[in-house]
Amino acid sequence: MSGLCHRTNKKLYVFVSYFYNFIHSFVPTHNQSYTIQTPLTFHQNCDLLRALRDARNARIALELASCQQLQRVLRGHLGRVCFARVRHEYDLRLREWREAIVVQAAFRGMGGRRRVAYLRWLAAREWAIKCALVIQSAWRANRARYRADVTRSLRDLRRTQFAAAREIQRCWRGKLGRERAARRKLLMAELQQRERAAMTMCRVFRGHKGRER
Repeated sequence: MSGLCHRTNKKLYVFVSYFYNFIHSFVPTHNQSYTIQTPLTFHQNCDLLRALRDARNARIALELASCQQLQRVLRGHLGRVCFARVRHEYDLRLREWREAIVVQAAFRGMGGRRRVAYLRWLAAREWAIKCALVIQSAWRANRARYRADVTRSLRDLRRTQFAAAREIQRCWRGKLGRERAARRKLLMAELQQRERAAMTMCRVFRGHKGRER
């Protein structure tokens, strides 16, 4: 940018120098001397003074126009340079702003994606916890039902065992009672038979003794 401004200023300086020399080649200056060959009259002197005045005014007007033209050129050049500089700064800031927007969008997108991923992970975790709770509740309910069934079966089995044991005990006690009663009956019958035999022997012995007398 600085090299472009330097080359433009150099070209402008050369153009102004050529233009100034071109203008002054046609307009006489104060240092130029007018050679008067013959004496002039009053009217001729007045005409000469008017010509000099007109030439001076023309030179001043031309110099003023040249200055104005140079000012316009210089101001236009400076305006274009300033505009180019401002435009370059504006483009640079616009580019930086767009790049900043792109970076911000990328960063916000990354943050949004991370947040969405975290929310999805939380949702998946909550879903997994709910599934685990459902599985645990189902397993515990199944285990509780199994324990209840086992407990009920054991209670029924114990009741059946107790009933069977009572029945076996009743049968065994009945058998023992019947055997004891049978033995007691046999013993009583044997005792009665012995008693009868003894009574018979006593009667026979007494009858024998009575007949001997």
